[in-house]
Amino acid sequence: MGEDGFFLLEKIEDAKAPAWLPLICALAALRRCGDEQYLRDERGVHAREGAELPPGAQRTASPHDLQARYGVKRGQGWVGYTLHVTETCEADAPRLITDVATGTAADGDDGAALPGIHQRLERRGNPCRSPCRGNGP
Repeated sequence: MGEDGFFLLEKIEDAKAPAWLPLICALAALRRCGDEQYLRDERGVHAREGAELPPGAQRTASPHDLQARYGVKRGQGWVGYTLHVTETCEADAPRLITDVATGTAADGDDGAALPGIHQRLERRGNPCRSPCRGNGP
């Protein structure tokens, strides 16, 4: 698979190939994934293993979304992003969603989303009055 991918990329970058070919986004993904997963040396192309692979937080998890990362929270793993949902938590009132933050990398620090969440709540006149003891901010 690695040999075929590198062969294809070489043909696309050949001077005889149409100039628009290297501009195809899927080919950029192929190059990135190929460079991460395979090594090319005097012996040919072979799969990277162990320490030869980029760190997990830098490795492409999906060729369909190059920014998506593999994440694990409470034993549940996924590829993509996190979603932060903030809700009211008064004991004598229904729980209402007060903020939703999307787009945080799955391998990122959940705490990094808190300043933005607090700013949006404050701007809407709904400041965080007391910390809830639950799974979220």
